[in-house]
Amino acid sequence: MKLAGWILSVVVALFLAGASAVPKFMGLQAAIEPMTVVGWPVKYMVLIGAIEVGCMILFLIPRTALLGAVLTTGLLGGSLAANLRVDNPLFSHTSSASIWASPSGLPFGCAKKNSAPSSQSCAEQPVTRFYGLSAVCV
Repeated sequence: MKLAGWILSVVVALFLAGASAVPKFMGLQAAIEPMTVVGWPVKYMVLIGAIEVGCMILFLIPRTALLGAVLTTGLLGGSLAANLRVDNPLFSHTSSASIWASPSGLPFGCAKKNSAPSSQSCAEQPVTRFYGLSAVCV
């Protein structure tokens, strides 16, 4: 199960970083157009891409996974709010935020699955992540 949790975490991180951050760094039209639609200057495109990559790196490190997930949720929520503000509720904007929110892979607690309480500190115990309705211990 630990391997499944890592695979799902990496797939989510690669999708979000690759579909959003890489076009911003490369200056592709697919990244420039949405910036102009919401009224943000294109000069902030690389900064936003760097923030996205930073959130994904934090998400992939087990000790900072919760922080990375919370920051990514805030980033996607801000993106969704910016698009709704200009009356641009495209399916791609709302679906990416809802895809992240439903199987979010947020680290939840620090309890071992099916085990008695332990004397280990929270940092030493595996983290349970929830993907949809199933829990994966990583």
